[in-house]
Amino acid sequence: SHEIRTPMNAILGFSYLITDPESSEPAKQEYVKIIKSNAEMLMNLINDILDISLIESGEVKLKTKPIEVNGLLNELKCFFDQEKEKYRKNHLKIIVDFDRDLEKVVINTDNVRLRQIISNLLSNAIKFTDEGRVEFGYRLSGENGLIFFIKDTGIGIDPKNHQAIFDRFSKFSIADESKLFPGTGLGLAICSELVNLLGGKIWLDSFPGKGSTFYFTLPCTLDESSEILHETKRFNNNKDRLAGKTILVAEDVVSNYQLLNAFLSQSQVNVLWAQNGVEAVDIFTKNRNIDIILMDIQMPLMDGLMA
Repeated sequence: SHEIRTPMNAILGFSYLITDPESSEPAKQEYVKIIKSNAEMLMNLINDILDISLIESGEVKLKTKPIEVNGLLNELKCFFDQEKEKYRKNHLKIIVDFDRDLEKVVINTDNVRLRQIISNLLSNAIKFTDEGRVEFGYRLSGENGLIFFIKDTGIGIDPKNHQAIFDRFSKFSIADESKLFPGTGLGLAICSELVNLLGGKIWLDSFPGKGSTFYFTLPCTLDESSEILHETKRFNNNKDRLAGKTILVAEDVVSNYQLLNAFLSQSQVNVLWAQNGVEAVDIFTKNRNIDIILMDIQMPLMDGLMA
């Protein structure tokens, strides 16, 4: 509850301050950054809690498809090069390390879950590393799998905590007990559960003051086909074709509609709004030139599924 209340206090408090007529424009800009940062933190916490609940109830459904591994790792490097600023650690080096002779390693696995595992481990590595670098990549493991690794030069973990580090809600302070890092203690538990679901194993090599290296394996079917690369290029070439399209947004929460409308307005699309399922059906009946419908599930009068 403490980890949820902390960002909520910041979001509410700075939201009031931003409407204060005596607040200067530079101060308001700073308040916006703080609100955004804490909102992202809160969303991550909620996602972790939802993920562990899905795993406990056995509701996680894996969606296996061909994934171009090198492309995924390079995307994550670009993302976390920007994330460093959030942690105020622009001086850290983030290095992608894989066999450059393997230009197109395509494996069959769940892209969303693999990305989630590596992202969680990279976030931890950056959070617990003040100086040096974070390296991540993979090596081929025999003919039927890969070993991924995420290595940092951070504070390290005492060997006595290695087994418990993957338990739910596990949190450990640094050696002198002077600092407890924020978070629910669910990230590594989620990684462990997801790796198990994908048929792999996860472990670590770490010692206080010497940094940490997390490893996990995936039993993958290697696919030398480059079809997935062509699909990516086709998608990138077509993403601008939304211009001029008509999109119906069925959403009863005004703020959700305003947010969607703000994003969609950047794509030069025509946006129609229905505040419940009945309106959605009525608007669609009268405007058969609608190209896309973004349908909320829970709405008054008629829900999204019925509509």
